[in-house]
Amino acid sequence: MRASASVWNWSADGRRIYYLDGSGTLLATQVTSGPDGLLIGETVTIERGVEMTVVRSFDEDASTGRLLVQRLEKNQPTTVLTLVTGWQGALRY
Repeated sequence: MRASASVWNWSADGRRIYYLDGSGTLLATQVTSGPDGLLIGETVTIERGVEMTVVRSFDEDASTGRLLVQRLEKNQPTTVLTLVTGWQGALRY
């Protein structure tokens, strides 16, 4: 696995580890167990431009093995969410 991996998850069958590198590229590395420990296999690129968030932006469907990936759309406006707390106290009855 690359040293810059920031978000990772084991596949449902335990044979791969999926992870995001620092550039938002989703990669998968084959992992098997051998008599001397874990054996690291081939790494393949799954998707580029995956959104980097504080929560994992990809997951695998355990029954099908298909991946769901949240991607960044280029040139999309940013949505701003404003959270207002304590507004109930400002209501007049």
